[in-house]
Amino acid sequence: VVNGGDTPYKVKFNLDGASDVEQNGKVITLSAADGKEENSFDEPKKIYPIESEYNKFGKTFDYEFKPFSYTILRIKQK
Repeated sequence: VVNGGDTPYKVKFNLDGASDVEQNGKVITLSAADGKEENSFDEPKKIYPIESEYNKFGKTFDYEFKPFSYTILRIKQK
């Protein structure tokens, strides 16, 4: 999911047709402080993918995406 705006973006997901969605999964986020921020030779990892655990997945769940971000949700089924 891409959020190119300057405010967080909250989404309610409804995974119709999915069975036994595991509660635990991963989130990989690439985000910037503003739309003009970029990496440089001095700060090559200023904008860098961050992987984190997320334990609120389900057939329906809410997630808030950071401003200026690209996010991958890794959701598992049993």
